Amino acid sequence: MAEQYEEDAAMEQVFKFHRENPRFSPDTIRQARSGLISPDQIVLSTDLDVKLPPGANEQDFVDNIVPKIKPHMDKLQMAHMRFSVWPELYGKSNMSKEVEPHYQAFHQDILEHDAVWFKYIFHEDTTNADHCTHAVGILGTYCTLLRQRNDLEDCGKVMDTYTKVVHQLQKMSHPSRCNDAIRMNTCKVLTYKYFMIRINLGYQLGDKPMTVEAVRHVVGYEQELLGDVEPGAYGTGTAGDYQKLFLGKDLTEWRDGEIWSIIKKLNKNNVHRLDVSECANCDKEEKVLHYLQKEFKFCAGCKGSKRVMYCSRECQKDHWKIHKILCGDNNTTNLDVITFMNIAEPLIGMFAEQVLNKSVPESEKKALMPGLLKHMKTLLASARYKECRDESELMETDFLSVVCRYLSGKIMR
Repeated sequence: MAEQYEEDAAMEQVFKFHRENPRFSPDTIRQARSGLISPDQIVLSTDLDVKLPPGANEQDFVDNIVPKIKPHMDKLQMAHMRFSVWPELYGKSNMSKEVEPHYQAFHQDILEHDAVWFKYIFHEDTTNADHCTHAVGILGTYCTLLRQRNDLEDCGKVMDTYTKVVHQLQKMSHPSRCNDAIRMNTCKVLTYKYFMIRINLGYQLGDKPMTVEAVRHVVGYEQELLGDVEPGAYGTGTAGDYQKLFLGKDLTEWRDGEIWSIIKKLNKNNVHRLDVSECANCDKEEKVLHYLQKEFKFCAGCKGSKRVMYCSRECQKDHWKIHKILCGDNNTTNLDVITFMNIAEPLIGMFAEQVLNKSVPESEKKALMPGLLKHMKTLLASARYKECRDESELMETDFLSVVCRYLSGKIMR
């Protein structure tokens, strides 16, 4: 099943965000990870701001209704703690087996106490939309967790609840009730993610109408959130993932059968990200997603799913002096060739401009690249770095400093 974002890659982005934007002190994180602070000891600050029914006595509501609501809010609190701060505080995925019971308990509570949740907590006139926003994130994650496990029956049940809560958030965030631009934009982003999840679930269920409808909504939200992008404008604008599939033709012109055929083709090819491919030599981009129209060719010597591509045989020949260092069995590191090159390629120019205040011509960058790649390979084989398996792990070491010292000696000559 093709995922819009693979779980590992998505969680790595979460971990990276929290490293760059910490909410907890290093000491708190250390205590949490050493078991000195349990998850249930952490209380997230959120107001118990719920809907006061018309004509109700405020004091009576506080004395009698709020105590009835609090146990349900506690379920949300426990689930949200695992969903929100689990990655940062404990360094674990918010889709791990440890957190699932809390998602399950929260969802079950909504099913059993529907009236409480939708009358008081998720009511569209409630001024605080945080509860509904948190619930949408939790239920979307729970849906994805169940679907990836192929537990489609339970996933469908959670999707029904998820849909109801998303609709409530949309009502809360409607311009007639809300003038908070941040809340309205948050609602659009969460609704966009909701339809992304429906695409994957719809395909897995073989539900063509559900999948096609979700694709149409997703493209609409991408156009609204990111703007329309003209065909061939990838270098100058930003297209959404599904927008890329339909550039050059208005989506209203596509028949349901054509959209369903494209989604099936993506899944058949196990496409995890809808990225338009670039030539490894000249950076030219394919006009259409590779798996729909094979304009560029993979390097035959590369292994795995992350292989370099070329727009022409001439570009492949021109790039061979650099690429042969990492092609196939020559890449003896734990990094795939794409990740390796994504780290190496910007280094020469960035280091020269930002540290040495010097501009390096493209011809010189190309001449320096083979030596840089060989040096990086040697470093990555050493005991100090050989356990690093991705860019984020390398960034937590002194790897870049060591590489930059090497570049300093080469560029200053």
